[in-house]
Amino acid sequence: MLDSGLTFYGGCCGEGPGYRPRTRREVRERMLLATRTGIPITQALAEPIP
Repeated sequence: MLDSGLTFYGGCCGEGPGYRPRTRREVRERMLLATRTGIPITQALAEPIP
């Protein structure tokens, strides 16, 4: 995940970094999503539902 360029910095006013995969399986699912759809890996990793 770190190599993908996904950042973990929160925004202002208590906004967190948003959704992040918690398991390796979730990361694999999102990597497959990025490959199949052509969306950027960082965007796929930030999607709560692949």
